[in-house]
Amino acid sequence: MASEEPGPCLEGEGDLIPRLIHASFEHDPVDLTSARENIFGDLERYRHVFFTTMKVLDEKEIKVYYHIQYLSSRIDPGEGSLGLVTDLSMVPDQLFEKDTKVWMKYSKERPLEDETFTNHVRFMHNENLFLMELIIRSMGVEIRDIQNEAPMETVSMEMLGTCPFCGTVCRGMVRCKTCQKPLPKQMDFRKLIKIHARRQYGDRLVAVKASRMDEDMRRRIISQVESRIRTLKYM
Repeated sequence: MASEEPGPCLEGEGDLIPRLIHASFEHDPVDLTSARENIFGDLERYRHVFFTTMKVLDEKEIKVYYHIQYLSSRIDPGEGSLGLVTDLSMVPDQLFEKDTKVWMKYSKERPLEDETFTNHVRFMHNENLFLMELIIRSMGVEIRDIQNEAPMETVSMEMLGTCPFCGTVCRGMVRCKTCQKPLPKQMDFRKLIKIHARRQYGDRLVAVKASRMDEDMRRRIISQVESRIRTLKYM
């Protein structure tokens, strides 16, 4: 079968989510250069809960590509607003005989009609929106008028498959075998993603303090990471 790059796909009747999922918020003015640098740097190092980042491009929009095929995110920061698009326009209607190795974990033959795959995408969309909110808030400004076409209020622990508190694989368990905390059947999305982000930035802070980088750069990065951790307490 030919391995031509597919063109954009149209919305299907059975699609559970839009192929272009939009979100945005307004905020007090920030230095745009600094905001872009902060967003780009964090996206390069942040480990998403489900999808692994392949590359981040700093173009007119900041673009994120993932190791799962055809899926990308676009972030458009401005001095007083930020836009986010989760782009599924290239996801094929059916997988057919395409290389499905990186799809098997997430979806059946029709990806956008598959509840597991679309729930993972919805989670990642909200995860990125939360991350953008965190970065901009940590720059000392207020955020308002958050718009989101695919909100996620709660997360099933069956969908997550790992302990939300320490990250241990715990599917089907009632208590984590590592941290011994009881595992709820459902968890508030923001509570879960705050725990994940706190772990991410805490690990990064330890790594930066132990590194041999230039001292001025070390202080600057430590200041940024500490500002993220402080801001998380109030989100």
